[in-house]
Amino acid sequence: MNAGERFGTRFGTAMTLIGVAVGLANVWRFPYMAGQYGGGAFVAIYVAFVLLLGAPALIAEWSLGRLTRAGPGGAFTSIGMPGGRVIGGLLFLTVFMACSYYTVVVAQVLFYAALGGVVMEPEAFYARNFGGMTGLNLSLTVLVFGAMGLVAAFGVRRGVERLSRIAMPLVAIGLVVVAIRSVTLPGASEGVRYLLWPDLGNVSAETFLAALGQAFFSLSLGGTFFLAYGSYLPSNANLRRLSGTTIFGDSGAAILGGLAVLPAAFALGVEPASGPPLVFFTLPRVFAAMPGGEFFGPVFFLALFLAAFLSALAALEVIVNSAVPWTGWSRRTVVGAAVALQIPLALPSMVSADYLGWSDLIWGSTMQPIGSALTLIGLGFFVSRGRALAEASRGSAKPLGGLWLFWIRWVIPAAIVVVLFWGWSGTLRELFS
Repeated sequence: MNAGERFGTRFGTAMTLIGVAVGLANVWRFPYMAGQYGGGAFVAIYVAFVLLLGAPALIAEWSLGRLTRAGPGGAFTSIGMPGGRVIGGLLFLTVFMACSYYTVVVAQVLFYAALGGVVMEPEAFYARNFGGMTGLNLSLTVLVFGAMGLVAAFGVRRGVERLSRIAMPLVAIGLVVVAIRSVTLPGASEGVRYLLWPDLGNVSAETFLAALGQAFFSLSLGGTFFLAYGSYLPSNANLRRLSGTTIFGDSGAAILGGLAVLPAAFALGVEPASGPPLVFFTLPRVFAAMPGGEFFGPVFFLALFLAAFLSALAALEVIVNSAVPWTGWSRRTVVGAAVALQIPLALPSMVSADYLGWSDLIWGSTMQPIGSALTLIGLGFFVSRGRALAEASRGSAKPLGGLWLFWIRWVIPAAIVVVLFWGWSGTLRELFS
């Protein structure tokens, strides 16, 4: 049980929760997904799924965390869910594994921010500096893990919340600055129209399924991050208002990321559907060709780094949240041990891009949605109806009703099953084709 740690201020709480949600999924994944799956049509469907499914799921994860005052390590046993200890251990393992490979990418983004984001022959540049366990790859990863450990050691209020209050406004400013430059480039209007104007001719079954997956991925739903951070929420926190603030910040960051990337890609003749290589291969070309790119490149990559760092920090915080009550150790001892174990665990992600990709598929794209479904099932079926509705409604003048409970019990878990089935069936078809 988490008896002591609490967020301090309303603004700090909002910035911390938005910082968990906003990460590489918003500024890296969202633009290339929009480029691949129909532009404005994808964006419209994504926003609809965030509102219809993401908001209720956020409230549920925070409710279970605040009700039990525990993260994944103890929440499921606290409500008497069968196999609760196993579920908690599995979700702890999910975050532990995800933190290792994710931080490797965060460290690489830091280097591009320091370099300015403008490089010639980006594929060769990336291969030379990050194509294996290079000294640069290793040293930057150790540096980022050390910085995460330093912040986490100060605790939730003096460490995580204090940094979030500073970093998230900087992320917003950076994305706005680059988006303004991008949309004012000659020929950028076509990219703006592609991103924001829904064209029904671009809608397919894949558009719906990709948007659904992006909604869960972008919000960091998974029975881990927000379950742990829910345990730090004050008893009078209005979860409905917090969900609106978090969704606005998360979706706003995604759309700003899209405006920062896609109009510039259209204006400079770069393929907008270039996929995962967008950050390290495509964007350096964009900034190299963009007037003022030597300024806007580092601004963009710094914003991306800060957003990604806060998400990685949230993963470390989940580990600490679970491990402190399990071990009985102090927070700083657990932080030191976690960082010491994470560094060697990150090495395979430096050596093999395939290992990193499959790790993300298993721990990020698969286990996180499963964790979210388990959290919704836990709150929906193993906490009494009255208690669940009371916790979710606490702090709000207008209580939630039975429709919300039905939604988290049946509709959202079913949507998660659809996403996973589609994703894995496509992956297996590609693997065996």
